Amino acid sequence: MAQQTINIGTVANDGTGDPLRTAFDKVNDNFNELYSDDAGDVNSVNGNTGVVVLDADDINETASRSYNQVHTGEVIGGTSLTIASNVVDADNLAVTGNGTSGQALVSDGDGTFSWTDLSSGISVSVLENNTTAVAGYLYVLTADLTLTLPSSPTVGDYVKISNRSGVDTCSVARNGELIMGAANDLTLNYLNSGFEMIYSGTSQGWILIGVEGAAL
Repeated sequence: MAQQTINIGTVANDGTGDPLRTAFDKVNDNFNELYSDDAGDVNSVNGNTGVVVLDADDINETASRSYNQVHTGEVIGGTSLTIASNVVDADNLAVTGNGTSGQALVSDGDGTFSWTDLSSGISVSVLENNTTAVAGYLYVLTADLTLTLPSSPTVGDYVKISNRSGVDTCSVARNGELIMGAANDLTLNYLNSGFEMIYSGTSQGWILIGVEGAAL
């Protein structure tokens, strides 16, 4: 029913307005429609900040204005749209770009994500000059040089080393971290030695794996 407006005339008591009975009949009709609308619509309002449930009785639905629809485009305009915490899961997460074949979506640890290449094997670098290592690499030393360990390592970071230099004076610089619990650089005084170094934390630093230990 369309809203019924009471005709109040042009001036007071000019006799052109609705009779009293007609006026209150319109009032009753308007209130009856309001109260006969879905009761849940009113009950779902909690003070001034609650959720208002709108249905077909409340919205004049058109092609460009419809109810109970999913928004699929960008949200634009001067007002920010805030999404409550813990309501978006992996199924709702939209990421810019599609990445390329062989890439995976990886957390950057700060709430953002990046498309990252998945390694199909260990990265290898053959060295002839002094170099600062990158975690996850195998370094093949072919000259008398210094390999500096990565700065600010994370527990679990690793570097693999193979000494093919033909000399016993190559060194591994600790770069501010401990090596086997000691604040000393490592000299590679065994020819053709190969081993792995894994960062274990500040207490012991870089731990050597694959190196024969000494008897007590």
